[in-house]
Amino acid sequence: MDANTEVFVTLSADLLDRLRKVAQKEHIPLRWLVAGLICDTVDADRLHAGEGSGAMAICNR
Repeated sequence: MDANTEVFVTLSADLLDRLRKVAQKEHIPLRWLVAGLICDTVDADRLHAGEGSGAMAICNR
């Protein structure tokens, strides 16, 4: 996987507001929180498709 690959995410205004509040409360960057959601979604999709946990290698970089 290309280390320079970008992922664009569209969030609803309500979800963005909620994630900002969580990021501030937990003292973590908003982008980390969003990246975690993406990784969780990819992992769940791959596990559902029976591909094991291959997404973990991508998300744990």
